[in-house]
Amino acid sequence: MQPTKFTLGSAAPARLINRKMLVRLAYALASSTLMFVTYLYVLGQPLNHDVAWLLEATQRWTHGAELYRDIIEINPPLIFIDNVLLSAGLLSKASYLAGVLIAVALSSAWVGRWRGPYSALVVTTSLIFTAIGDFGQRDHLALIFLSPFLLAPDGIRRRERLALAVWAFLGVGLKPHFVLIPVACAVGHCIKQRSIAPIWWGQNLALATMCIAWLFIAFLIWPAYFTEILPLGSAVYGAFGNPIGPQHLILGTMVAALTLLVGLRQATLLPVACGALAGVAVYLIQGRFWSYHLIPALGATAITVWLAALRDQGVMRLGFVVSGAALLTVAPMTGVRKYDGLSAPKGVGTVLFLSDRVTAAYPGVTECGIRNVSASPTYWTLPGAWNTNQQEVFAREIGKMNREIERGRPVLIFEDMRLRKFVRRFRFRDWADLTDYRLVAAAPGPFAVWLRKDISPAVLKRPDCD
Repeated sequence: MQPTKFTLGSAAPARLINRKMLVRLAYALASSTLMFVTYLYVLGQPLNHDVAWLLEATQRWTHGAELYRDIIEINPPLIFIDNVLLSAGLLSKASYLAGVLIAVALSSAWVGRWRGPYSALVVTTSLIFTAIGDFGQRDHLALIFLSPFLLAPDGIRRRERLALAVWAFLGVGLKPHFVLIPVACAVGHCIKQRSIAPIWWGQNLALATMCIAWLFIAFLIWPAYFTEILPLGSAVYGAFGNPIGPQHLILGTMVAALTLLVGLRQATLLPVACGALAGVAVYLIQGRFWSYHLIPALGATAITVWLAALRDQGVMRLGFVVSGAALLTVAPMTGVRKYDGLSAPKGVGTVLFLSDRVTAAYPGVTECGIRNVSASPTYWTLPGAWNTNQQEVFAREIGKMNREIERGRPVLIFEDMRLRKFVRRFRFRDWADLTDYRLVAAAPGPFAVWLRKDISPAVLKRPDCD
């Protein structure tokens, strides 16, 4: 009996092609729907406080302010370039969130081209859910830009390796700690192949070259970051951070256990599993124990276990599915926070926040469209200097604060009464020059409010912006 031959008019290949196309279409529709719903959701929520401040700082930069002189920020400069790229230069909340989701779509589609539509949907879902509470944070961006790098197959062309490195650099360059993730990925490839040859792959060499080159470029363009901001940060930034929370410890242990298990069972997923483990190391090395520092580890682990579920069988597949579902359910809760509404009258114009917390001013200032006259989101330099009795640093930073009050002449000054980073009693009013201001609202509220004396109290009768 001769084998059946299909001709151009045969229905069987057509049905097969149609089935594949329908499956791809279904996955694409699911991903598109998820991203659209996510956009509507995050657009209706306050921005993460750091994201809000950095967007405003980038607006100032593009309008002529000098980084690390007129804008005091402890983060490296790449985030300002990323903000411009992601928002297409518009630097609005809506454009930025849209840009982050477009980056998610591009990373997912890239992975899907190699591994199929199921993998693309897994990446989309993981990139969204593990960061939904801190959407667009730098750690979230790092996970987005590194995802194709972690999931790249062995035999890709030279041009694509270069493109991978450029895309990954947009995330790795945000913090020096992030370089551990692609390094761990390269180690995973080496273990998988039992050879050190993957170290010399094009994407690894290109990414290393870009990181080193960026370090020199940043030093040439923004020397103040290296000569002033970093020394200042090392002297006083120890006042910030949280004790490691039990939920974070449990999640970190879960990440480590799952990635080790996947690495032992499925060699093809070893590189991304190693990247997830490196994400845990990044979380611990940073030592601040803020929830969003876990995003790279959680996201990479969610991707790993869901892809492992596709390839495994029986009880192990069920275990991976349950673990992945748990990660995508619990991880967003680590970033959930309620921001205080900003009780500032509409159209008040300019304000200043005397506080040790970014959340005192942001995202409230951004959401209300009010201008903060301070060069920084918070007076983060003061608690560390005060706590460690660095009198010279403290006096210098107090002088900067008072010059901002004098030059900026804000209509309202909000004095935070809930100072948490100062270990000894501290009141801003004891150090701030408030000669031209009168107290119009005192504690027990979160803020004491000071109004400039030449402004009529009638401004306070306007409806609050929130």
